[in-house]
Amino acid sequence: MKFAISILILFFFPSPCTAQTDDTFRFVVMGCTHFGVCDFNYFDQASEAMKTYKPDFILFLGGMIDPGSARPIKDLLQEFDNKTKELKIPVFNSLGTERLDGKEVTKEAGDLMVQSFLKKHASRNYTFEFKGNLFVNLDSGETKAIQMKFLQNVLLDASKYKNIFLFTHHSAWFDERIDWFKTIHPLIARKVKYVFGSDKNYLDFKKVDDVTYLTTGAPPCRIRKDNNPSNFFNFLMVDVKDRDVSVKVVPIGPIPIEHLNSSLEFEEEAPFHGKFSLTSARLKCSDFESPCIPPVGTASIRDKILNKSPIIKSLGIKPGMDILEIGPGAGFFTFPIADALKGTGRVDAADIDPEAVKYLEGKAKEGNYKNLFPTLVRSATSPPSYEGRKFDIIFLSEVYCYLRHPTEYFGKLLPSLKPEGRLFIVDFENLLDFDEVDFSDFNKMCSVLIGKGKDYPVYNKLSTDVKRFLENWDRKQVPPDIRKMIVEDFNKLLSDRGLFFELMDYYKNRGIALKEAFWSSPLQLIVDENDRKLTNWLIAQLDANGAFDNKKDLTGAEIEQLRKLNRILLTKTFDITGLDYYGEEVDSPVYVKKKSVVAAMEKAGYRLAQDHDVDKHFFCLEFKK
Repeated sequence: MKFAISILILFFFPSPCTAQTDDTFRFVVMGCTHFGVCDFNYFDQASEAMKTYKPDFILFLGGMIDPGSARPIKDLLQEFDNKTKELKIPVFNSLGTERLDGKEVTKEAGDLMVQSFLKKHASRNYTFEFKGNLFVNLDSGETKAIQMKFLQNVLLDASKYKNIFLFTHHSAWFDERIDWFKTIHPLIARKVKYVFGSDKNYLDFKKVDDVTYLTTGAPPCRIRKDNNPSNFFNFLMVDVKDRDVSVKVVPIGPIPIEHLNSSLEFEEEAPFHGKFSLTSARLKCSDFESPCIPPVGTASIRDKILNKSPIIKSLGIKPGMDILEIGPGAGFFTFPIADALKGTGRVDAADIDPEAVKYLEGKAKEGNYKNLFPTLVRSATSPPSYEGRKFDIIFLSEVYCYLRHPTEYFGKLLPSLKPEGRLFIVDFENLLDFDEVDFSDFNKMCSVLIGKGKDYPVYNKLSTDVKRFLENWDRKQVPPDIRKMIVEDFNKLLSDRGLFFELMDYYKNRGIALKEAFWSSPLQLIVDENDRKLTNWLIAQLDANGAFDNKKDLTGAEIEQLRKLNRILLTKTFDITGLDYYGEEVDSPVYVKKKSVVAAMEKAGYRLAQDHDVDKHFFCLEFKK
C-alpha cells in the first residue's frame, strides 16, 4: 500500500525541474482539446502549467480545433495561432479532425484547416531532429500503404538516433480495421521507443516489443462521455536524458474522483517515472487490509436517476424479517434494507462476484452490521447457500436482465419464499422519452443549435421561449427552466413524422461533403455506425406502412418505431447519451419490457401482487405465490 501511495504523489505532481544539459531536454505532448466547442480559457490554464515546466517544444496531437463549432473555422484557426504564439515555445502539430472523415465538415472548412496545417509543416507526414533524437509525425488520415512507405524510408537510418518518437492523432492501435500490430508495428518494433496518440479522450498505456504506446487527450469540457475512468484534462511531460526517457502526467485542475472510477493501477516492476497504467482493470479488495472502493459500478448516474427510498418503503420491511437479496453488487440497496430491519432479522446478500462479496463483508464489518450476511453463489450448477431456507422477502435489482431462462430460474426459487412471502423485481424501464439526465452538457447543445442556424429543422421546431433564449444567450450556464423546456421540446420531436426527411434536405442544401451520392447519404453524419442498420430498417418499415403520411393513423407499434427512429437521429448530434451510458456501466444488458417479466413470472408460479409506481426510470414489481 505504501508503494502505491508514493507512486501516486510522483505521478500526478511532477516537480518542475529545469536543469538542461546537451543530452537532456523536455517536451510536452497534448491532444484533443476541441476548441471552438470547448472554451479557450481551458487552454490558457494549460499554457500556464506548460510554461511552468519550461519545455523545449510542444507536440499537439490534432483535434485542437473542433470543426463542428458554431464559430467560423477561420476565426478559430487564427485564435489558436495567437494562443500558441503567446507560449513562445516551438510547436509541432499532427493532422487530426482537420481532415474530412465522415464528419460534419463542409469542404470549404476542411480545406481551410488542411491549408493551415500545411503552412506550418511541409507535408502531412514529416520529421524533425532534436539533440540526436528523431521525431516522426504520422498522418493518420493517409492510407495504410502511404504510412508504411513513409515509415520504411524514415527508419532506414534508425540506429544513428538515441531515441525515436512517433506522434499521430488517431490511436490506430485500438482500431481493428487497421490491424496496426500486423502492419505498422513490425516496422517500428525495436526502433521507435515511444508512440504518442490521441483521439480516444482518455489515458492509456501499453508496451509491446519495447515500443511504449501512450494515448492521451481529454477534451476539457468533456464533449464525449467516455466511461473510461482516466478521462480528465491533462498533458504529458516527457524528460529525455541521453537514452533514458520518463513520462509524467500533468492534470489541469482537480481531477473528479469519478473520472478515476476506482481503477488506478500501477505496475510495480516499472520505474515510477517512466510508465503508468490507467485502465479499466479493477483493484482487487484482497490487495488491501481495509475495504477498497467498490469493485462493481455504484453508478453515479444511478444515484441521479434512481430514488431508492420509495422502493425500500414499498418492500414493507418489518423487524425480524428474513430477507434475501440476489445480486447486491456494491450494496446500493443492501445496506438500506439492513437499516430498515433496525438491527433485527437477517439479510442474506448473494452474489456470483467474489470481489463484491468481499467488499460487502468489509463494509458490513466497518458499519457493525450484525444482521447482514454476504454469501458467494459459486455457479448455476451448485446449490446456493440459501437453498432449503424460506424468506419473507426476496429482492432482485437489475438482475432479471442477466437471466437467460428466467421462468426456470424463478421456478426453482419459488420454494424459498414463505407462504405469505413476497418477491420484488426492480429493473430499468426501457423508455423512449428523453430525460434531463440524458443531456450531458446543455451549453454544448445550445452551441450546436445556434451553429446549425435557424433553418435547421430541430431549431425550427423549438418552442418560442427556447428560441428567444438562444437568440439572447450569453454563453453562461443554461438555467433550469430552459433545460426543462428543451427536454419537453425534444420529447415532442420524437413523434415528428417529417423530421428524418427534413434533416436529409437540410444537409443536402448545406452542401455537406459526402462519399455517397444517394439522397439519404447525410444519414451517415448523424447516426452512429452501430445504429445505422437499425435506422435503415426503421425507415424502411415505417415507409412501407405509410407511417410518414400525416393523414394516416399510426398503430401503437408504429408510434414506438417512429419515436425510436427520431431518438436515434437526435442522439449523436446532441450527445443525448446519459441513460445509454448508464446501461454501459453494467456491460450493456438487454433490458426487457415489464409485460415480459410478468408473463415469465406467471409461468413460474407467481402472481403479480402490485406494480409500484416508485420511479420513472425503473419499475418495481411485487409478486406472491
